[in-house]
Parts: sequence; structure tokens; C-alpha cells
Amino acid sequence: RLIRARILDTVSKDVDREVSQELFEHLMKLRLDTRPRSVGSMAAQVNGLETVRAFFSSSIVFALADFPFALLFILFIAIIGGPMAWIYVGLLLLAIILGFISQFRLRELSRREIQRSHERHGVLVDTIQGAETIQTVGAEWRFAGLWKELTANIAGYALKSRHLASLTQTTAGTLSSIAYVCAVVVGVTQIEGGKLSMGGLIACAILGGRVLGPVAQGVQTLMQWQHVRESLQMVDGLLASEETR
Repeated sequence: RLIRARILDTVSKDVDREVSQELFEHLMKLRLDTRPRSVGSMAAQVNGLETVRAFFSSSIVFALADFPFALLFILFIAIIGGPMAWIYVGLLLLAIILGFISQFRLRELSRREIQRSHERHGVLVDTIQGAETIQTVGAEWRFAGLWKELTANIAGYALKSRHLASLTQTTAGTLSSIAYVCAVVVGVTQIEGGKLSMGGLIACAILGGRVLGPVAQGVQTLMQWQHVRESLQMVDGLLASEETR
């Protein structure tokens, strides 16, 4: 794990440096008529690269790397405990379905939340840059009202996203507990039938715990992916803008 963490940190640093430099140079060459109207909004889109970098350089990548081992542990459980493996296969499928359903429901909430966040950032930058003009014409109330409205929208979308994420993670935890109990019940039945020893049941329980961890982390990863996906699309949109020749 230490070696893996060192390799991941080194690679993420190199990628971040090269991509950030490419994005910055691209911004300097953008055609003026293709730039976003708000300077603050464009700056917020650039900051979306930080969200992407944090996602791919965090412990989530470790969880994704551990996920294939969950399949290997299920294979070991099948060799030792036979039918007990089907319980964890079912858990894996249910967790994947749960993650994708929650992901689809989160997509619209994440998109709207990020858009409003960029708009609010644009209002902040534009207000700071044009503070003298705003005070001269007495338009403070207009920007204050816009800021309040955007903040309320962001808070509403964030609250709905957190509730959905909490519900999904709680459901995933409940499924994991049910799978563990069912595996023990099946294991006891196997012991009564002389097909499994007590040591085999303990071994399957230990291996089952190694399966549950990546499954729960995988559901969380699918939930977080929506925010990263929206940030990626905005960064890609900037990179796709036409440059001056």
C-alpha cells in the first residue's frame, strides 16, 4: 500500500502539472468571442480541474484497485463454503444496481448545484472587479439579492444530494449486514450437513468482510462521480473552445 500510494502521488502530481499548464495556455489563446460572458464563471470552470484531480488522487482510487480483489475473495469463499459465495454475489449485484440508480438521481442535482456555484463565483468576481461602478450607481441591492438567491439554490440542491447520499450509504450498509447474517446462517447449515467445518465458516466470514469493504466504497464512489463528471464536462468544454490563430 505504501508503494502504491507513492506511485499514485507521483503520477497524479505529473498529470496535474501537465494538464494545468495545458489548460492555462489554452485559456490565453482563446478567441474573445468564445469566452464565457462572466470572468468569474470561467475561473470557476477552471477550478473544476481541482475537483477532478482530488477525486483521482484520493483513496477512492485505492478502493477501485481493491474492487477486483473482492471478486477473488468471492472465489475463495466459493471454494471453501460453496453456496455461501452466492450471497456475496447477490450483494455485489444489488450494490451495483443501487449505486447506478442513485447516480442517475444525483446527476441532475449535481449539474444544477455546480452550475449555480459557478454563477455565484462569477457574481463574486464581477462584484469585486466592478465594486466602484456598483457603488456609484447604487446597485448593491441587486447583487446582494442575486447572491442570496444563488446561495439558497445551492443549499437546496446540496441538501437533497446529501439526503440521497445518506440514504444510499445506509441502504448499502444494511445490505452488507443482511449478507453477513445470511452467510452465517448458510454456513451453519453447511456445518450441520457435514459439508463445512467451523474453521471454514470463520475463514469465509473473514473473507466476506474483505468483500463488504470494497462494495461499500464502490457505492460511495459512484455517488461522488456525478460531481466529478460535471466538472470534467466543463473543463472539456473550455478545452474544446476555438483558439485564435
